[in-house]
Amino acid sequence: QDGSPIAALKRNVYQAAFAGTQGWIAAFERPKITNPENPDRILLIDPSTDQIRASLTSAHRLNALAASADRKLLAIAGDDQRVTILDADPLTELHRFRAHDAAITALKFHPSNPILATGSADFSIRLWDYSTATLRQTFLGLDGRPVTMSFSPNGKMLAVDGMERAFRIYEVEADD
Repeated sequence: QDGSPIAALKRNVYQAAFAGTQGWIAAFERPKITNPENPDRILLIDPSTDQIRASLTSAHRLNALAASADRKLLAIAGDDQRVTILDADPLTELHRFRAHDAAITALKFHPSNPILATGSADFSIRLWDYSTATLRQTFLGLDGRPVTMSFSPNGKMLAVDGMERAFRIYEVEADD
């Protein structure tokens, strides 16, 4: 390989992830000028053709996207403080719940359990059982909004990087 990309999306997209069983790319599309006539959208894009296979419009600004380890689920969130869990292939809503008291800025699925980590501009991290919207654990003490999160391969630790440029590692409670 010469390091050249095998595909390049010619769209105004960000926060991309592989999703679904077809090898598509899920990504946010934000218009250059935000107004009610041009809302944020989540797109499923065929990377080999740059064709949109499905799309979903959001009434709120979208900030965070995560795909489950098996790529069957997507989580999206933004300024409305809610998390939406989507079936990745048809891009249909499965669950929606309020997760924070400020905009959600980061999301990450647990590698093996039905847990979703959410990070917010309220300076907290929360772990949810996303299938029931049950809060499992809360981490406080951030000095800024979380930007990225990553679970350890065994799912026992969660690393968080935030706007204050401090990297933190939290221990995740064991399953009962």
